[in-house]
Amino acid sequence: MSGHPNEVVTILLTNPTGASPDIFRKAVERAGLGDKVYTPPNRAMNMGDWPTLQEMIDSKRRLVVFLDYGADQNKVPWLLDEFAFMWETPFSQTDPNFSQCRVDRPHPNIETGNRFSLINHTLNLDFLPGDDEVLVPAAILAEKTNSRESIMRQVRLCQAAHGKTPNVVLLDYVDKGNVIATQNILNNLG
Repeated sequence: MSGHPNEVVTILLTNPTGASPDIFRKAVERAGLGDKVYTPPNRAMNMGDWPTLQEMIDSKRRLVVFLDYGADQNKVPWLLDEFAFMWETPFSQTDPNFSQCRVDRPHPNIETGNRFSLINHTLNLDFLPGDDEVLVPAAILAEKTNSRESIMRQVRLCQAAHGKTPNVVLLDYVDKGNVIATQNILNNLG
């Protein structure tokens, strides 16, 4: 981050084992990033309450860290509870057309307007359909999944369903397809 002082970085960490938030704090501090982490003034902020990217750059607090489960802002104020600030679509999709943009987490009936949105645009193959599904990332289809057409189709679906462009598009195999070119389009850079 020192080499790119005009960039804001967001990290979304997963915590499948329920590790203590202290472990994440120690890792960020050991990496020398403790003085770059953004701490919001409120534990749950609406979209309009967030600083602009330029304000974050000027404050030198350019790293935003979310944790999916186990965040405790009383212990680590900058380690943000993902679902207090955002919602996301279902993970582990098996439909190569990504023909839905429904809210999955934190729960299907959440108000989406004042939260960041994350669409899971990751394709899996189900090797045992039914109750005992065995999902494997569809690496062989990554070029098509990560094509501009595929990503933008789901983005447009989400724009229509929720009235705004998704903030985050989660992908597997980002070295395949048209990921950077599509990112630039979504960020009005190309």
